[in-house]
Amino acid sequence: MCACEVCVAEKSAESEFRPVGNRITWLPDLEMADEMWARLGIPIALAFFTTNGDSGETVAFYPSPAGSTECELDLDAWSDLVEANPPLSLIEPDAEAFVVNRMSDPPQYVIVPIDRCYEMVGAVKMAWEGISGGDGVDGAIDAFFARLHAETRT
Repeated sequence: MCACEVCVAEKSAESEFRPVGNRITWLPDLEMADEMWARLGIPIALAFFTTNGDSGETVAFYPSPAGSTECELDLDAWSDLVEANPPLSLIEPDAEAFVVNRMSDPPQYVIVPIDRCYEMVGAVKMAWEGISGGDGVDGAIDAFFARLHAETRT
């Protein structure tokens, strides 16, 4: 298949050919209390959320040594989070994701192209050592977010 701009634009309405997003949007004013994070049911402090364009359902994933792991998302909690933070309603289905990094202080919230989420998952998987991941995982996560920050400053 051709991937020139004209062909991509022509096919972008078809879900199987939808291109990934291209924006990185930081959400420094996002409201997410610890109670909301607990309601979402994510077992670790790093995850991403994306919407399935066919079903309209939002799903949550987190990186693990096995790759991307889907977790059961409390959809009522997700709706409450989106209601409190309207920019989350603008995430392009199948093309973008909302990434939450509560490992950092302060937490980091960003909308990125979906392929960047899998870049993060790959970095975590490659850096993982032992049972808990080791120091390399923290460095890989820090480096990933540093690259995102650097790209938005240029």
